[in-house]
Amino acid sequence: MRRGRGYVIVDGVAGHTAEDGVLANLRFTLQLLAASAQDQISHVLPPLHGDIAGEMAENFDNWASSVHTYWTLTDEQTQALNGLSAFFDAQDSAGHPTFWEDEALAADARWEQVRQLAQAALAAFGWPVEVPPRQQYRWLEGAN
Repeated sequence: MRRGRGYVIVDGVAGHTAEDGVLANLRFTLQLLAASAQDQISHVLPPLHGDIAGEMAENFDNWASSVHTYWTLTDEQTQALNGLSAFFDAQDSAGHPTFWEDEALAADARWEQVRQLAQAALAAFGWPVEVPPRQQYRWLEGAN
């Protein structure tokens, strides 16, 4: 569960162990990154519209860096995750601010590159390209 801006996100992605949870969250994140712009936007419930791209990239960074704590990855898996990470790093917010706007998910061709890189990472892990279940949100009274 994560908190922010007056809401709690109940991820709905869990494993029986911490190791399984990290892998499940990495899969979930890659599947969302590989999804169409329409699916990415409709996946996230209001009030989070406005920072979907940044949230997806942040989640990817978190789970891609955490997976090495619990799992030994193949060279192909490592290269796929590193390729997507490097692509995001090259789109820093100072030099490419419009890349991180929700509208860019559908309008910026670089997001198609993200989808292709995420699909390649899913293939490296042997995971299907499918839209993950929607996250659940619950408002916290008086929290901002």
